[in-house]
Amino acid sequence: MSSQKTIPLRIDGMHCAACVGRVEKVLKRVPGVTAASVSFATGQATVDCTEEVAPERLVQAVEKAGYGARVPQAARLAEMDAEAEAAQADRWRKAFFALAVAVPAVLRMVPGVLPHAWMTPLDRALLVVSIPVLAWSGGGFFRRTARNLSQGVFDMDTLVAFGTGAAWVHSALSLLAPGVLPGAGGMHGAPYLDAVPVVIGMVLFGQALEGRARRATGQALRGLLELAPAEAQRVGADGTVESVPVAALRRGDRVRVPAGARVPADGSIVAGASTLDESLLTGEPVPVARGVGERVTGGTVNGRGVLEVEVAAVGEDAALARIVALVDRAQATRPPIGALVDRVAGVFVPVVLTLALVAGVGWWIAGDPGRAVEAALATLVVACPCALGLATPVSLVLGLGNAARAGVLPRDGAALQALAEADTVVFDKTGTLTVGRPVVVSVEFGTGGGPPPPVTPSPDDPSWLLRLAAAADRDSNHPLANALVAAAPLDLPAASEVVVHPGLGVSARVAGHAVRVGGPRWLGTPGVASGADLGTPILVEIDGALAGTIHVRDVLRPGAAEAIAGLRALGVRTVLLSGDTPTEAARVGKELGMDEIHGGVTPAGKLELLTTLRARGRLVAMVGDGVTDAPALAAAHVGLAMGTGTDVAMEAAGITLRRADPRAVVDALTLARATLRNVRQNLVLAFGYNLLLIPAAMLGVLPPALAGAA
Repeated sequence: MSSQKTIPLRIDGMHCAACVGRVEKVLKRVPGVTAASVSFATGQATVDCTEEVAPERLVQAVEKAGYGARVPQAARLAEMDAEAEAAQADRWRKAFFALAVAVPAVLRMVPGVLPHAWMTPLDRALLVVSIPVLAWSGGGFFRRTARNLSQGVFDMDTLVAFGTGAAWVHSALSLLAPGVLPGAGGMHGAPYLDAVPVVIGMVLFGQALEGRARRATGQALRGLLELAPAEAQRVGADGTVESVPVAALRRGDRVRVPAGARVPADGSIVAGASTLDESLLTGEPVPVARGVGERVTGGTVNGRGVLEVEVAAVGEDAALARIVALVDRAQATRPPIGALVDRVAGVFVPVVLTLALVAGVGWWIAGDPGRAVEAALATLVVACPCALGLATPVSLVLGLGNAARAGVLPRDGAALQALAEADTVVFDKTGTLTVGRPVVVSVEFGTGGGPPPPVTPSPDDPSWLLRLAAAADRDSNHPLANALVAAAPLDLPAASEVVVHPGLGVSARVAGHAVRVGGPRWLGTPGVASGADLGTPILVEIDGALAGTIHVRDVLRPGAAEAIAGLRALGVRTVLLSGDTPTEAARVGKELGMDEIHGGVTPAGKLELLTTLRARGRLVAMVGDGVTDAPALAAAHVGLAMGTGTDVAMEAAGITLRRADPRAVVDALTLARATLRNVRQNLVLAFGYNLLLIPAAMLGVLPPALAGAA
């Protein structure tokens, strides 16, 4: 079986929702293509296909259908911008020319504004001037309509071409051959001549506004692209520094990052320390301290220190490029709510043509030929499939762009809609609501109420006991040992005669004392305090006597309580799902005030619980970060993987949160709901516009010129 790949395409020449459906259809017909999605808002297509499919075949299929297509390249961004600007300027010029001609045409239609003697000369002049309006300003509508009709396709261009063409022909015959065709209620001369420049001018004006809106939707994504600096200061083998294009960097190169400069590529710090502003990638406004050995991401801003970074990833492998690719792909998809629009757009224009014919025939039979022509023309030009076509993608593109800047990366529009509709959020505990590693929470001398230790140089300083225990455990890789070392002062005494007792603890000689560090099973003594509130006890024995107890536990992430409170304020039910002990899960869940708590759950149990919640009719979002969370993330309506999580978790999730902060879940849900709410508002307005004004045009209460303006 052939492996799959994804090919992005830029599509030129789409003018309405019907164009989107047509491009998708021709792409899906190419052998080897398994799926194709086209966005009217971004002019982008995403094609899933087998490895055998060449991009050129896809381009040829799109071009054969009458549209332009190209495989985007980062190097051509400036060229594409220039082309888009030129096309936009051309729309404005053509629109303003048509509207300039429309001014005297509209004045001519207002009774009493112009002397009666001027009418016939003005009509003849307007008839002549309307020719360049049709040929130049409106030429694109007629060319595309001719091409589409030859292939049996109807779209917005068809409505404009039919409406304005019929208006001009009717006006020309009325003016040049009076009596051949009926007028409009006794109106003098060419009764529908104003419709030609008004409709063409207004439609072009609307398309120019749409073009500006579509360009605005791409600014968030373009802003991400512009985060990467154009040049880098590469450090040579002899220590010299040269300025080179970022594209020239290779893995293993070393670059110097001055204070205040952007990091040019992903890599690791090999010299220096500083704080980095990662807000434009993660949405987190607080600068993060970074030092030698830590990873940095291209596009982040260095603080006051000077760093030397060894490049680890460039080009398409860089984190910023992967984020842009993910957002770019997501913007080319449509959420399920867009399915209704797709079905309507497929039949919209033929239905409008039929309604225009019905209106014309109806008025003609009713004995008003002039009103028949007027109603048919108005019905053709008032319809607006573009509003339907833009309702979903514009909101989706803006929402996804804003989400990317906030560190929320949905895989597609369906994931964003699923999150917006979620009424239950299930959290894994370890690494998601908690930091995922044990930390020291208390140090107590004695046995938790017993006699003081026999050796206590500083009885009031618990750090003394912690220093001895950490010194004995310094060379261990056990998570509990790491917690002791992380909490102890830096100036630990040397340890000798270190012996690791697997599953029990460690013994050593530290500062002249025999020290043993381990759990109650090895060093247990009645009276040692333990429990859910204190965490895991680590006993410290000095010179054969129990000297004290150090308690460690996994602590809550900053913002965890705020996240749960925020979700409850949004009306969302919260569920804790953990493989940790039921006691520990209960402690965390109760501390956060969660609605349901499940501890001691296996990976299979997590999957079973997600299935149960869905069977109850809950719309479930699952938040996790580990390998064991992947099945549950995939089983939920939408999975959210924390940015600190494993690649497996992120692959299974529909949304990646780049911030290791539970509050990012609240931000993501709020943004998803706002985006979906905006989509619904747009659809209501788009459908409402057409449902109200098309009947008005058919009833003859909306003149063609006013229909074009609408």
